[in-house]
Amino acid sequence: MPGVSNARHLGQVWKRATAGEYRGVTRTAYTQPVKTVVLIGLLVLAAPVPTPAQFWKKLPSAKPGEWRHRHFEKPQTLKAYRAAQPVRPTEKRTVIYLLPALTRPTYEPDRIEHLAELMRAYFGRTVRVLKPTPLPRHAYDRKRRRFSVRACLPFLKRTLPADGIFLLAVTDRDIRLPHSRFTYGWGSMKHRIGICSTWRVDWGKTPEIQRKRIYGLALHECTHMLSVPHCTERQCLMNGAMDVREADRRPLLLCWECRDKLCWNLALDPLKRYDALEAAWRAAGVPTVAARARLAKAVTGNK
Repeated sequence: MPGVSNARHLGQVWKRATAGEYRGVTRTAYTQPVKTVVLIGLLVLAAPVPTPAQFWKKLPSAKPGEWRHRHFEKPQTLKAYRAAQPVRPTEKRTVIYLLPALTRPTYEPDRIEHLAELMRAYFGRTVRVLKPTPLPRHAYDRKRRRFSVRACLPFLKRTLPADGIFLLAVTDRDIRLPHSRFTYGWGSMKHRIGICSTWRVDWGKTPEIQRKRIYGLALHECTHMLSVPHCTERQCLMNGAMDVREADRRPLLLCWECRDKLCWNLALDPLKRYDALEAAWRAAGVPTVAARARLAKAVTGNK
């Protein structure tokens, strides 16, 4: 078995490293780094690949205040998704568009480019970044001091090019839906337009937490625009969330069923998609999600 032979080889390397003989390096200078690398390799080989049920865990019962406690949403199978005639690419609609609707410099100027690269890996399609354009002034609700998503809809529809699969606008202004004080984002499951706001998620103890919140929110709304509803069965990027803390608990990858919906819709190879996601998340400065994408590939390949 390859894993056993690799483990034996690493065991021999481990003995040589602890003796200071690995590739002729001295024990005092390089033994500890080499030991660390070899130990990590041993742990990776020794750890069994989890089953799909272990990796994509079932959601626990909803607690008061959580999304599923306030909103009853029926689960949807892949068969039901296919029968629902979801939004899909066509011969004329082949490009995904990203619209920066920012009013002030971001802490990380390359954030939009990283998001575009993540979207390319996530959807396996060409992603084009449009010229930065602020949201229309008439959409600003002075009384509530935030932009109305409903008032932005005509602007978003006009901005979506004819060859667009869908368009996502990213703004740094606070936004709201009818009958709500505010919203983090919204993606139409029919009209191929969506918007998300960094106003309430662009904070965190570390830059990685900020990136995870912003990129996760954007990908969540983009997936809605391909008619994928909230996931109510497993821990998944498409879990609904009432606040940032609940959103932080959801993984930034799709569960196997939502992934299969996306891969069917866009004719994607899930294993190649995980390779692209791993590279994109690592380039975006979020190595924890990159590692999870790599493990998801191993779980998928062992099914």
